[in-house]
Amino acid sequence: MLVVDPFSDFTWQGLCPLKFEIFVWQLLKGRTLVKEVLAKFGVGHITTSGCPMCEGDIESIDHVFLVCNWANKVWRECMGWWNIFSCSSSSIKDWVMVWNALCPSKSVNRTWNILFFAIVWTIWESRNEVVFHGLVASHQKALNTIKFCVALWFKNFGCGSDVDLTLLMLDVKERCVDSNSTKVIRSKTKVISHASKFCFYVDGSSRGNPGEAGIGGVLRDDNGKILGMFSYYVGVLGAMSVEIYVIHRACQLLIDKMASLDSNIIIFSDSSSVVDWCNGEEFGNFNLVLLVHDIR
Repeated sequence: MLVVDPFSDFTWQGLCPLKFEIFVWQLLKGRTLVKEVLAKFGVGHITTSGCPMCEGDIESIDHVFLVCNWANKVWRECMGWWNIFSCSSSSIKDWVMVWNALCPSKSVNRTWNILFFAIVWTIWESRNEVVFHGLVASHQKALNTIKFCVALWFKNFGCGSDVDLTLLMLDVKERCVDSNSTKVIRSKTKVISHASKFCFYVDGSSRGNPGEAGIGGVLRDDNGKILGMFSYYVGVLGAMSVEIYVIHRACQLLIDKMASLDSNIIIFSDSSSVVDWCNGEEFGNFNLVLLVHDIR
């Protein structure tokens, strides 16, 4: 069943979702706009390639997020909360692969994954404050920001305890764990109650019509707990095409990856015209006939 999502304006994680998704995509693809990458693009206003955080080596992606003394100290401090003292990788791609293996226990697996993205996001934001605003990077401010992100994102995933957010920040290690005693149902203002057990919220966006576009989706159960998610760059597409592509991709994932879900699933889209199109009988745009056919 495909219906219109009335909560399409909800901002996830207290951040601009598109801004955060673009950052993660650029980081994992090696396209984060540090000085080394900008120099390859021929940006002429860059006068120095040194790292603004430690005034050391060339500002490459690996250096900014791992090798830089300032960033390395942030990693060591955060991992030290769980008594883990290992930060020897010099490649961000290798570090992504190693990170899960360093997880201290299954009970903090979700928090451990959140911590990784909270750290890289905070390092990048701190670097930008130095470059664009002339501020001095503070380790303590960075650590407080990371604790806040971990606590907030953990609660937003529908598995945080019902204690105050401040207490979660003060004791991330002990309180941000997956256990029956800490799981609570998400706020009724953020979760729609349906007879169906699973809800797949999807959305697409393009910078122009057509323009550079991306799609994403989140699958939740009836308690609001996230069961899966996806996010992709899909090239240059028009606004209508993006909305169709994201619904089609959600259907593919449900067939390929989630065949064991023994319940009806409702897909939510913020585009009423696309919802009417997919639920109707006419195919409309000739270029999207096959996608609409597959969705039905």
